[in-house]
Amino acid sequence: MVLTSDEPGSTDGGSHGDGGESGKAPSKKALKKQAKEAEKAAKKEDRKAKLEVSEGKDVDADDVSAGHYGIAALNQSQERPDRNLVRVDSLSADLADKKVWVRGRLHTSRAKGKQCFFVLRQQHFSVQCLVAVSDSVSRQIVKFAASVTKESIIDVEGYVRKVQHKIESCTQSDIELHVEQVFVVSPAEAQLPLLVEDAARPENIEDPDGLQIRVNQDTRLDNRVIDLRTPANQAIYRIEAGVCALFREVLSEKGFIEIHTPKIIGAASEGGANVFEVSYFKSSAYLAQSPQFYKQMAIAADFEKVFTIGAVFRAEDSNTHRHLTEFVGLDLEIAFQYHYHEVMDVIGNLFTQIFRGLQERYKQEIESVRKQYPSEPFQFLDPPLRLEFPEAVAMLREAGIEIGDEEDFSTPNEKFLGRLVKAKVYGTDFFMLDKFPLAVRPFYTMPDPKDPRYSNSYDMYMRGEEILSGAQRVHDPTLLTERAKLHNICLEKIKPYIDSFRYGCPPHAGGGIGLERVTMLFLGLDNIRKTSMCEYFPSSVISAYAGKMYNFKKITVVPSAIDFINIMLSKTQRKTPTMVHRHYKISRIRQFYMRKVRFTQQNFHDRLSLIIQEFPKLEDVHPFYADLLNVLYDKDHYKLALGQINVARHLIDNVSKDYVRLLKMVTIIKRQASSLQYLEHVRQHLSRLPSIDPNTRTIIICGFPNVGKSSFINKITRADVEVQPYAFTTKSLYVGHTDYKYLRWQVIDTPGLLDHPLEERNTIEMQAITALAHLRACVLYLIDPSCQCGHSIEEQLRLFENIKPLFLNKPLLVVCSKADVMRREELSLEHKSLFEPLEKEGIPIMEISSLTEEGIMTVKQQACEMLLNHRVDNKVKSKKVNDILNRLHVAMPTLRDATPRPPFIPETVIHKKEVMETEGGEGKGRRKLEKEIEAELGDDYYLDLKKHYDLPENYKYDVIPEIWEGHNIADFIDPSLIEKLQALEKEEQQRFKAGMYDVDITEEDEETKKFREMANKIREKKKLMAIESRLKKSSTKASLPRKGRKRERSLSRLRDEMGKLGVELDVNEESHMRRAARSRTRSPLKKMARLESASRSRSRSASVVPRDKSGVRDEIMEKKVKKIGRKSQVKKAWQAKKGEGDRVILNLKPKHLFSGKRKIGKTDRR
Repeated sequence: MVLTSDEPGSTDGGSHGDGGESGKAPSKKALKKQAKEAEKAAKKEDRKAKLEVSEGKDVDADDVSAGHYGIAALNQSQERPDRNLVRVDSLSADLADKKVWVRGRLHTSRAKGKQCFFVLRQQHFSVQCLVAVSDSVSRQIVKFAASVTKESIIDVEGYVRKVQHKIESCTQSDIELHVEQVFVVSPAEAQLPLLVEDAARPENIEDPDGLQIRVNQDTRLDNRVIDLRTPANQAIYRIEAGVCALFREVLSEKGFIEIHTPKIIGAASEGGANVFEVSYFKSSAYLAQSPQFYKQMAIAADFEKVFTIGAVFRAEDSNTHRHLTEFVGLDLEIAFQYHYHEVMDVIGNLFTQIFRGLQERYKQEIESVRKQYPSEPFQFLDPPLRLEFPEAVAMLREAGIEIGDEEDFSTPNEKFLGRLVKAKVYGTDFFMLDKFPLAVRPFYTMPDPKDPRYSNSYDMYMRGEEILSGAQRVHDPTLLTERAKLHNICLEKIKPYIDSFRYGCPPHAGGGIGLERVTMLFLGLDNIRKTSMCEYFPSSVISAYAGKMYNFKKITVVPSAIDFINIMLSKTQRKTPTMVHRHYKISRIRQFYMRKVRFTQQNFHDRLSLIIQEFPKLEDVHPFYADLLNVLYDKDHYKLALGQINVARHLIDNVSKDYVRLLKMVTIIKRQASSLQYLEHVRQHLSRLPSIDPNTRTIIICGFPNVGKSSFINKITRADVEVQPYAFTTKSLYVGHTDYKYLRWQVIDTPGLLDHPLEERNTIEMQAITALAHLRACVLYLIDPSCQCGHSIEEQLRLFENIKPLFLNKPLLVVCSKADVMRREELSLEHKSLFEPLEKEGIPIMEISSLTEEGIMTVKQQACEMLLNHRVDNKVKSKKVNDILNRLHVAMPTLRDATPRPPFIPETVIHKKEVMETEGGEGKGRRKLEKEIEAELGDDYYLDLKKHYDLPENYKYDVIPEIWEGHNIADFIDPSLIEKLQALEKEEQQRFKAGMYDVDITEEDEETKKFREMANKIREKKKLMAIESRLKKSSTKASLPRKGRKRERSLSRLRDEMGKLGVELDVNEESHMRRAARSRTRSPLKKMARLESASRSRSRSASVVPRDKSGVRDEIMEKKVKKIGRKSQVKKAWQAKKGEGDRVILNLKPKHLFSGKRKIGKTDRR
């Protein structure tokens, strides 16, 4: 580092460092050092100036583009300039060398030296723009263009220029725009939840290394505004609008009348149950699940042919890929002349014209969709294919699908049928299925007159999925009533529907089409949510509602900075490749490390986002929790910590753009150590907080410390709050639960309050203030008349007056505790007079004693009743009271005149009542209750359940037989068995008394002693043999075979071993153990001389060289061979091999062959 005179270690420091005294001239050494450092500083400034000149950083130069770039003023329609904005799709080579103004969104940008390329996107059209330094374009405008954030709306002016090579990434591929002016009309935030270029990436793109970022469906739905900007989505909704336009156009040409049906109806449409119920002023209404009633009403009114386009609502809890709770319905109804197939022909022709119109008018949009969502082109026949239900069943059975004759098709079967129709039979994606079973169709479907098992109904399919369901409707009211009764439908609910056919109605048929489903299947998409603007389906609504509930115990643990780094980096190592081979190209090595950086960045982003999302936002939670968090954790500190985590997330996202900055992510997280530690402490404390529901029925207990609040809550709930005789035992809010009138109540014990200003209260007291301020509850203010809490009655009542504003609009009850020590009546007149202002205000004053439990339940009941009445009064005063009161109405008749009209009771009833009230009389008297019998008998009473058995009297008290292994035990019991058993037991007792079973302990004889000694020796020998065997087994040395050992079997050894076992061998018994050998009868034969005439083969047997010396010339060569042999055994010895023939493989699955990822270039050994 170069040190100047302004930095420590400069010439001044150098002079003092040389030992110069103050006031003396510097030494020669100091002067030389000063001159040297001055020279270095001059060189440094010179290099800096040259660098600025080389980079073109001339700050004093004029900006030739001044006023041609910047952020435009907010458009408030101040003026209307004479400027014509050209659309991107109209830019072509015909406009070459012409200057144009274009408005669009900045899709992507890339700065390179003195140039900046960016893509300008307008809907799904795009053009490449270039800003380059020239005589009329300054470097500043290039920098400004490079700094504009993605998705910002900008106005650019420039010249249209032709390009030599087509630009594949833009729709206007043969031109580009050379920009001279850039103005930002509406800037976008720097950090976007998703990038359009990522959302528009094709789904089938090859990405073996996982470098391309994918956007899942949930992220798209959460950020639908940005997701809809992709070219594919722009094209999808243009095609969807085209389906709607072609539907209206084709039917209008055929003479149809468009009608607009109501969506709020008074009863469930068609008698169905899958409808949404809504509040409609003083009653309830429903959202229409089908416009069918109104279509049929129009047919009955002689409209003949009608159609409608509108929203349809289905209350179906289905989260499949093809269902929506709200979609656009294309419905039509036609009055036919003779046969409902006339209607099927019209609908079939309608679909073929829609398909043909889409393919002709929206070619470019279809190609845009297929770029991102590849699929096969949609195929159809004209006229469309028509099959009957039995034919489809036969096709499925031939393919191996088991299905009944009248069984409806499941979704997998429908898809399989679609593949069969296209691949094996007809080659079409669209077909109609006629004659569905009557059992699976609604009650208003016309039965087939030829076969009562089937109906005049039909479905239409695209790519094996149903898009239309229709039928001939029953237009005869008598038949319609019979069909409704067969389906057990309440006739009162569908009475208006049936009555509409009583005045004459022509035969008619129709159906309903789902617009989103038709678009999805025509384009070959895999999810209907890609064709729906809204995101409302059951799981999303439920998850949104669940986010309002407060469950702080589910917040994810916040690791420390070091643990955070270790978790993320170890996950990167586990989930990404770890080896780079030397034959890799530099581009692949760069991708290798880029993948690690992006993977790490995504992990950091997801984990930090989870922390930010799970911690409660103070603006969104209930005010009670917002103030409680502020009291406990300091709102500013809490927000600052979460803000720092958010900033760290953005920094990591930005750092990931340069792969050399991997370690900077770690540095960023290390800087957040204090924030992460603070948030973890907050999370732990939040998880320990009691679950308080701010909206439920609540009782709050408050007062000075040590007045008996915790003792009271322990008595009325199951809470176990610590009770001590000193102040501030309770340091936080405690919650208990109790029941009253079959309702659940929560009781909150607050920390004690002291009488001082609000700003002087500590965190413990502020928790009580927060609960009193924000919870709609009944407040119990406890007072200790005995003053054992350390505060006088005056101080306690003064505190009551100070916090009285917190009791506003809340039921209030003053409770005098510790009545067993001091009652209110026992107070002096001066202290009694202190309670009179409370009584004048109508505040109830009650007494309790937690020790004797006096008044505990009375106070609880009083508090609950006060709160219930208060809540009812609030509801009555609200605007919604009419919605509640209309559900229940009790009619009270008014008196017409003074004539008494007592209730009429028949004489038989009066007589029976009199008989039951008296035990005598004409009747048998009333039956005694079990309670009365128990009172009469007292301790002698027992509950006799058998007397109520539904059996004859002689069977009621029979002993239930005991069955064992299929036999009744009673059948095997002798009546005199018990007597015999008693006799045996008596005889056995007499034998005991006579001493028959006493053991006679006498001295052992000689024979018994010998047996015992022999047994001890045998046991000892067995132990020795076991020890020797264990030692032999534990030996790891190789055992020498018997042939190599000396003779071990001998007579003496046998005699010793048998003697140890107690077996003596006599002399006579040894005769057969001596060596068997016969005496020599003749001298041994001498060797015969070998004759030279003997064969060579026989003579060589006597002079064969040993194998270990075969081929060895002399002794020197023999030593060398033995040395080579010993060396060859070294490797076997290291591998613990027994020899050359040892082929054992100890590790059958070596780790390097059976672990790791099987990527490209790594399977050569596997």
